Amino acid sequence: MTLNRAGDWAAAADLARRSLASTQRGSRAETCRLRVMLAYAEMQLAHRDTANALLSKADSTCEATTAKMEMAHDLASLHQDLASRAGPRASPSADGSWATADPRNLGLDVLALERHLRICERTGADACLVVYRDTIVQEWYSPRYREPMYAMSSTKSIPAVLVGMLLDERRLGSVDDRVCTYIRSWCDGIRGHVTVRHLLSMTSGLPRMYANGVGYTSDKDEFVEDLIPTNEPGTSWAYSHEGAQRHARPSRYRCAHPAGSRFGGGSNADKAFCRRA
Repeated sequence: MTLNRAGDWAAAADLARRSLASTQRGSRAETCRLRVMLAYAEMQLAHRDTANALLSKADSTCEATTAKMEMAHDLASLHQDLASRAGPRASPSADGSWATADPRNLGLDVLALERHLRICERTGADACLVVYRDTIVQEWYSPRYREPMYAMSSTKSIPAVLVGMLLDERRLGSVDDRVCTYIRSWCDGIRGHVTVRHLLSMTSGLPRMYANGVGYTSDKDEFVEDLIPTNEPGTSWAYSHEGAQRHARPSRYRCAHPAGSRFGGGSNADKAFCRRA
């Protein structure tokens, strides 16, 4: 898993194959995890047929194991990603909604951008984009790139960045504000202890929900509305899609009610939320 996250797909595939060869008979849960990781690495290496064959084996292996729920999201993501890569490669969208510029004309460090591009190529990224003050100064697409692009948890960084913009413009008081300040329904009981910082840092006390989580619901705001932390906020860490969904709500509140904010009128952050949220 670490090698996959680091983008070292070839090493990840080799390690998974060697681990599968040495896995003791009967350990179906571990075999399930290894086959999912191997299928992912092969997909990133653009070995689509191999990845599909491995994914089919993973589906059957994971059935009726303790790892099925744990790997459910990864399996679903693999199926969707492989299906999206089956068609012809898409070209980058050129709808004119973003301005572009030569980074040299903006006084940017061109050598740093070149190093960034090499990292994108070396780590097996599908695409890389650098935006400076609302202007695209670098974009790169690998042969694996397809549209729509399944961005997965990288989208969590978007509301986090926009929270920072709201703080900078003094339209959000502090990351230590209670969520209750913006969502009155979260003022009761243990939920009243949850702060924006807790949601940003995944320490809100909400548990890891796997296949029963927000990713598999249609109305995501309604789903997280009724959740209750299982641990006291700030005392434990758990990867949480639901916490990320919850902390996006105060941000959208500011977007939807710019005039009603105690910090004054519209701002760049408001516009960013209205465009992208």
